[in-house]
Amino acid sequence: MTDLNHIDIRKLDFGLLLVLTEAVRQKKLSTVAETLGLTQSAVSHAVQRLRTLFNDDLLIRRPHGVEPTAKALELATQADRLLSAANSMLTPDQPFDPSASDRSIRVVAWDQELMALGPAVEHHLSSIRISSRMLDRSGTIDALRRGTADLAVGIFNRTPNILRRKVLWQDSFVTIAARAHPRLSGSKALTLDAFCEEGHVLTTLTGSSRGRVDESLAAVRRTRNVRVAAAQFLTTLEVVASTELISTIPSHVANRFANRLNLSVFETPLDMPALIYEGLWHARADSDQTVQWFINLLTK
Repeated sequence: MTDLNHIDIRKLDFGLLLVLTEAVRQKKLSTVAETLGLTQSAVSHAVQRLRTLFNDDLLIRRPHGVEPTAKALELATQADRLLSAANSMLTPDQPFDPSASDRSIRVVAWDQELMALGPAVEHHLSSIRISSRMLDRSGTIDALRRGTADLAVGIFNRTPNILRRKVLWQDSFVTIAARAHPRLSGSKALTLDAFCEEGHVLTTLTGSSRGRVDESLAAVRRTRNVRVAAAQFLTTLEVVASTELISTIPSHVANRFANRLNLSVFETPLDMPALIYEGLWHARADSDQTVQWFINLLTK
């Protein structure tokens, strides 16, 4: 380690560092004074303070100026880095340019949220990268708190005050069945009785056999028969397409795969709450240009 790492930092200021770097560069104290707008006596006083701080001559007088010692050259290199860092702190932020970024944005989201993100970000994937993972609620909050995730996208209830949230989009539930379903094929509408009689696929990260649909059914004193609990919507889609089971899923997922998997899409015969998808991030990311740009991109 060099002396800049060991001296009492309170005895050093940026004015001294500027004199040191300019003296090493210009090798003439009168020129240093002109460059920095100081008197020659002020520059001489700064040089003396530097010599005392670092216990070295630093700048040896010669007939046509000064010659930096080996230690002065080493210190000037470090001082340049410190001054550059300080200048960056004082320079106003430039508008974020995704084409100049190689940042990887770490997102916590289910597969259904990632499907919705695709159209919004597809034109920027040549510059930014997205890494995603699925976590439960507590894991999501913990990842944002620890800084191992930049953003979470999903449907959230109560969250800690340290986390920010913003509505990204809204959706609604629909119910899907295979077009060749023996009892529903050709039907234009799905009745509540038929809905309750069919076997269901529930998409759940926790493995629970109850979801939002069951809460709405309970409100009208009805139940359904959940036969399969799947951890991902892609699995749900495949199961429904190849069996007589039905499922109630977000409309953006159903509409994306209906033709591809030969699925019928019905209005769900229940009064279901709207699906409100939000972005969730830690307060420390309020000044993170990349994260804020990404959030704004998702709301357009």
